[in-house]
Amino acid sequence: MRVGRPLKGCCTIALISGAVSAVAQVNLGGPVGIMAEALRKQGVTGVPSQNPKEPSGFPPLPSSDTDLPPPREYGPEEKQLQIIEVGELTETGTHIHIEGGVHVRYKGYDITSDTLDGDKQTEMFSASGNVRLVGVDSEIKADTITVDFRRKTFRSEKTHVDLKPSFFPNGSLLDDVYLRARDAYGGQKEMWGDFTSFTTCNLPDPHFELIAKATDIRPGKRIILRDVSLWILHKHILTIPYLSIPLDNRQNHIMPQVGQDPVAGYYIKVLIPIALHGNNDTLLAHLDEFSKLGTGIGADYTYQNRTMSGTASVYGIVGHWSEQDLTIHHDEHFGKSDLTIDAQYANNDWQSSPGSRLLNLRSQFTLPQANGSFDQVSYSQSTNNGLGFSSLQDSLTFNDSRVWNQWTRSTLSLAYTSSSSSSGGFNGANGYDSKMLDVQFDATSDLKKATAEFQYMRNIPVGSSAAGFFGTENQTPVFTLKTDSTKILSSKLAAELPFQTDFSFGQFGAPAFIGQGINEVWRTNFDFSFSRPDHPDRRFDYTIDTRFQQGLYSDNTAQYVNGLNLGSRYTLGRDTAFNIRWGYLAQHGFTPLDQDRTGDSNLVTTDLSFRPLKPLLLAAQTGYDFNAYRQSIDGWQSVGVRAEWTPFSNLRLRSLATYDTNQKAWSSIQTDFAFKPGATFLSAGFRYDGIQHTIGEWDLFIDGLKWGRLKTSMVLDYDGYAHQFTARHFSFTYDMHCAEAVLQVLNNPTGFRSGTSIAFFIRLKAFPFNTPFGVGTQGQAVGAGFGRTTF
Repeated sequence: MRVGRPLKGCCTIALISGAVSAVAQVNLGGPVGIMAEALRKQGVTGVPSQNPKEPSGFPPLPSSDTDLPPPREYGPEEKQLQIIEVGELTETGTHIHIEGGVHVRYKGYDITSDTLDGDKQTEMFSASGNVRLVGVDSEIKADTITVDFRRKTFRSEKTHVDLKPSFFPNGSLLDDVYLRARDAYGGQKEMWGDFTSFTTCNLPDPHFELIAKATDIRPGKRIILRDVSLWILHKHILTIPYLSIPLDNRQNHIMPQVGQDPVAGYYIKVLIPIALHGNNDTLLAHLDEFSKLGTGIGADYTYQNRTMSGTASVYGIVGHWSEQDLTIHHDEHFGKSDLTIDAQYANNDWQSSPGSRLLNLRSQFTLPQANGSFDQVSYSQSTNNGLGFSSLQDSLTFNDSRVWNQWTRSTLSLAYTSSSSSSGGFNGANGYDSKMLDVQFDATSDLKKATAEFQYMRNIPVGSSAAGFFGTENQTPVFTLKTDSTKILSSKLAAELPFQTDFSFGQFGAPAFIGQGINEVWRTNFDFSFSRPDHPDRRFDYTIDTRFQQGLYSDNTAQYVNGLNLGSRYTLGRDTAFNIRWGYLAQHGFTPLDQDRTGDSNLVTTDLSFRPLKPLLLAAQTGYDFNAYRQSIDGWQSVGVRAEWTPFSNLRLRSLATYDTNQKAWSSIQTDFAFKPGATFLSAGFRYDGIQHTIGEWDLFIDGLKWGRLKTSMVLDYDGYAHQFTARHFSFTYDMHCAEAVLQVLNNPTGFRSGTSIAFFIRLKAFPFNTPFGVGTQGQAVGAGFGRTTF
């Protein structure tokens, strides 16, 4: 069905007769990527968007309207209607009527029109004739428009809407969105249009348009078009009854994807939006074909109403490979109570768990009460069954957080956990079985001059292993009284003498001594610390941290700990300072509790940074361990020397060398540089192993090398120990104004799922996307050095 007329265009997008190239990924949001899809199946909601080696592509398009005012936030004076230009004005009470041209400013919006009617009390205004409404993140041109400033909604006829990227939260769009509509209405949370034209191209005759009977824009969520036709360069490509463009998930995309993977072979992936009743539910069907695996079928269902929301995804592969995946997330409100359920099931997933069956289930019910108190019940289960190994863990937890009054609050937690595992077969004899009840109770009360705490924590085994067991983390119970200088001293004196102190008494679990059965210990403990904070605005400053702790135990042992940390800093200028620190900690006596064992240290560290020249920064650091010297060991710590040279604003070189005082050799020398001549960015680095006398690694990153409309990016990472490349990534991007054609060749010859994958795709510049370029097969960054940086 064709709705409306196509607009004229002048350049070619690589879709021929509506067919997708056999070696292409055509994608509004970029390629899914093998690792990205594996993370999605494991419940990870997205791939980090700030990959430092993501190809930069071409810059976003400027707004089609060049005379727009710069974005601004309205000031206090705009809370009242400001009349900038006016023809004939008539006022009746709070109602105003203006004819003969008008320009008013109100709550961050400028309105120009031929006539204007409004009520300053209800904050509703109607404009007609050459209407233009301009705000920080949107512009509306229309024949007539009615705006409710109190509810932040509008309705207009014969409308041209320009939505800025800032209108869409979380960076879900990078360019302006242009919408023409017979009728448009809505607000900042949702906007509708009837008989619309939708595009992200900024030309008067856009290169592409989506002509729809109805359009629904939900910032940060999705754009829904019904009875929609795709027009490219005057040509009608296809018509479908329903199209949903996701704005909150970079892994789901509405165009077919075709590529090659070493494990899956050649593949094509098609995502089919299916129309559902209402605007809050969406259904996306997956239909994939893999030359080495078989056929993949699945669906993603998203639902939302006043009381519940969630997503459910199911996917399976049949053919040479058998796989089943299920992911569920459900939120539901029962009055003020909340229920959350998450479930992930993966059986023989070829990307994340081949040969294994995984199940992860989590549920939580929260019942809020008065004064911030609440009760919470949660259950979780995790299973992993593979060849020769299986494990199961169940956990049921009850939490009660209670606010008794403005001074006293408490938390009670009861957690029952059952864990088991076996190896040597699914029913093998090698393994363990454990059941445990964890009880924890904490209560605090503010006594104004001090804070009183009560803690009870015990691990109780369930079953045959319960006899004679007393956990080493148990506290049954412990009473603590805490205070600090701000509670008992004046504010001036507390700032000069900042200290914290506490006194505690209680029973703890301790490791049993051989031949004795002692594992319950009563402890009396006193702890005092003093800390003088740093003042970074002073040229010369010093810090002091002291600590004293005394512990007495029911097994006739005792221990005290004293510590002192001194630091001094002298600032010579910008990025130039000398620091010296001494840390001393000594443990005297004996304690049966592991948590009280602090060890001994006596270490001096120092570092110096200075600029002999404005573009050159030099730094060095080392330390001396007096305890090591007493044990006839060389007390000098490794010496680090760093240099950073920035002769120009677009060139930076760094080097870090480490001298190993034990082996009397420079153990590591790392050097890298970054250079940005114009739009191209170049960085390279290497690491020299002074012990092995070899270059352990070198890497090269080039981004945005431009020839006309073509940009090239590449990453090379070489392992000097293995004498081979660990990654070779190439990306070629061709600019087509509002779209880009991208070819990527990713070679990962080592590690998990090694091999070469090739992908070609077309993306619209307005939609952010992630690619696996610069990312290893396990999600790790490829190479070292700067990555992309700003100067």
